[in-house]
Amino acid sequence: MCTQFGDIQIGITMGYAFSRQFPVAVEQLVQAADKAMYVAKRSGKGRTCAASAQSDTE
Repeated sequence: MCTQFGDIQIGITMGYAFSRQFPVAVEQLVQAADKAMYVAKRSGKGRTCAASAQSDTE
């Protein structure tokens, strides 16, 4: 990105969650996305990781 102060680089590491069941508790989605984010971070810079909000027993 070019700014008035010079070029800067922006990177992102992201975790996200989804559910095929409805309704799903927002807390479940947030927890799953949080876990996915840390998996992505451990994998390196600029990574994305998806997680299902389903319970571990399913």
